[in-house]
This record gives sequence, structure tokens and C-alpha cells, in this order.
Amino acid sequence: MFFQLVPNISITGEVISCISFFIFSIIASAGGIGGGGIYTSVLIAFGSGVHVAIPLSKLVIFSGSFILFCYNIWQKTPQGTPRIAWDLIFLTENAVVLGGIAGAMVNGVLPQWALLICEVIFLIYQSFTMIKKGVQKLKEDLKKFKQEKQHNEIKLQAEDNLPLPTSTNISQPLLSSDAIFEEEEPKVTKLGHLRQINIPRLFNFVFFYLVQLGLTIGRSIVPTCKTVYWVLLTLNLVVAMLATFINYLLTQRSVAKNQKLLLNADINPPYGFWSFYGRFVGISIVAGVVAAAFGLGGGLVKNPMFISMGVPPLATRNVSGAMIAFTSLASLMQYWVQGQVDISYSWVFMLMLVVGFPGGYFLSDKIIKVVKSTAVIQLAMGCTMVVSCVVIMVQLVKEIIEMVKTGVVPSFRNFCNA
Repeated sequence: MFFQLVPNISITGEVISCISFFIFSIIASAGGIGGGGIYTSVLIAFGSGVHVAIPLSKLVIFSGSFILFCYNIWQKTPQGTPRIAWDLIFLTENAVVLGGIAGAMVNGVLPQWALLICEVIFLIYQSFTMIKKGVQKLKEDLKKFKQEKQHNEIKLQAEDNLPLPTSTNISQPLLSSDAIFEEEEPKVTKLGHLRQINIPRLFNFVFFYLVQLGLTIGRSIVPTCKTVYWVLLTLNLVVAMLATFINYLLTQRSVAKNQKLLLNADINPPYGFWSFYGRFVGISIVAGVVAAAFGLGGGLVKNPMFISMGVPPLATRNVSGAMIAFTSLASLMQYWVQGQVDISYSWVFMLMLVVGFPGGYFLSDKIIKVVKSTAVIQLAMGCTMVVSCVVIMVQLVKEIIEMVKTGVVPSFRNFCNA
């Protein structure tokens, strides 16, 4: 059939799920977050099985993020550089994969209740921190905007009242505060989009991404803990480490040659290369471990870390959106090979995110222009975390009720039987 309901979900549940997908995708994309855990939880709450909900969530996230990626890939910043900070992707994506492999093994061992508790604690802390910083930045930006507006008004009034400048004062500012507010015009590059992307790092990224994708798919179709599985897992780890290290060296080479990195941020290292850019690799590995271990989306973990490292919220959102497309494709291919993806009941949800993801992106841009602050992105991240935390807390309560009824507290699981 061209259209059918998701298995075990009523027509009412499907309609509510679609509306929920659409609304949440707008909020999530504004913060550069995929939100897969929310979509999965909504489907399960209305009766869908885990083996249907998870592949469906990966498919819809990829559909929305891919449309947004195709738009952003040719867009530029006011300075003429690519809107997507490619070097940040090259530097961190393989590191996230490396951490994700380790995190997946942790996820396969910890009991469900322990995972849920860790998720709730993490999200409460991150959401509180992100919203607090977002509100603080919003206040600072609004204050700065008012000061600049007042300065411009005073400057115009002074120019109207003062006599024409003479040879003795022509080089003097009209107001002593001019030096504070006057900024240099941004240097606009006229190079084409692709010519600004470092080809060796791009090739390294694409090549190792495809290799790891093949190894990951291979692990998904062989029995867990068999010899072939461990061989593929070992190769996956080695390739991820090799890819991360090679791109790290390529980045160091560019910095040594004083080549501009496409980070879309003025974050030149105040100390040595290894300690500064190494932190990007380190936090990406940690983000991969935490995201995979707790079953959270990578954006919920790495986006706050990127912002704390000095990457602007806009650049963080655009980078995260592109990385979501890559990671969701890798997960989707695993389920596709296993025959767990069915377009007949997925396309309606895909349509919700195809509209919702770009909608949230453009809506947040409009709001940023109105309020004159990129704190909107941080607040959107915080709201996404709050919603995710509420959904997970509901699951945790259900888990606790089940343990009380049965009197059984699940212990650590066998990874091979997880």
C-alpha cells in the first residue's frame, strides 16, 4: 500500500504523533539538534514497538537534516566563507564516531533504569546551564544594542550641531566613545565555496567516513560477539583513531602554514596547538561516548561543548545540522540493510521533518534578526533538552513502577545478549 499506519498505532495516535514531530522538529532544528530520542519515545508511547520506532526516527531525522544540509552547503557567511564550518566537522566527526563505538558497548551492559537516571541527571544539568547562559547572553546583547543605538543617536546629533571640521581637528573623533563602538568592516572573500575547503582534509573525511560506514553496516548484519564481529569492531576502532589522527595532523599543518581554518569563529588558540585543537578532539570523543552510552542525540552533548570552546552559536548550529545528516545516514543504512525501514508508513513523518527542520531554521534566523541576539539558538537548545528530559523522566517512572510491581531490579546485562 502507498500509505498505512505505523504498526500498533491508531489513527488518533498517528495524527498526534505527526503533530508532535512537526512542533518538536521546529524547536530542535533551531538549536541544531536532531531529537531522535523524542521521536522514538512518542511512537512508543502510542503503541509502536522499539524495532519500528528507532529505524523510523533515524529515517525522518535524515530526511529533514539532509534537506537543510543541501540548502546550507552553498550558503555563505557575511564574510564570504562557507556557512558550514567544514574544518570543525573534519576535526570532530571521526572522533565522535570513535567515542560512539565505546559508548555503544557501555549502553549494551548497563540496565535500562541506570541509563535513564544518567540521562535525566545529564539533561537537567545541561538544560539549566544552557538556558541560564542563553538568558544571560540575551540580556547582554540587548544591552549592547541599546548602547549602540544611543551612541548613534548622540553621534548624529553631535554631527548636526558641531561646525565643519577644520585641518586641526579633522582626524579627531567627534566623541571620545567613538573608538569603543567603531569596528572594522569584515573582510569579504570572493573565492568560490569549494575552493575554500581544504581538499586533503575533505578527502580524508569522505574516505574514512565511507570505510567506517561499511564496517558499521558489516557489524550490524553479523551475530554479536562472533569472531567476525570482533574483527570488524577492532577495524572500526582502528580506522576511527587513524582518521582522527590524520585529520588532526592535517589541521596542524594548515595552522603552521598560517592557513585560515573554516571554523567561522575567532578562536585562535591562546596556547599551544596540541592543547587547544586537541580539546576539540577530546570533547568530541567524550560526546560520542556519552551520546551512545545514554542513547542521547550527539547534538545534545557536543553543541554545549562547542559553544564553551568559543564557537559561535550560529556556527555550532550549522555544523551540528550537517553532522546530524552524516550520523543519521550511517544509522539509517544499518537498519535499511536489515530490512527494518518501511517507507509506506514513514513518509508522512518524513514530510513533517522535511517541513519542520527548515521551518525551525528559518524561523530562528528571523527571530535572531528581531531580537538582535544569537542567544535564541542557546535557548532553543535548552528547550529541546527540557522536553527530552521530561519524556525520559516519564519512561523512568514507568520503569520504577514496573520494578516495584515485580520486585526485581535488573542488573548489568550481558553485552552479547543485549
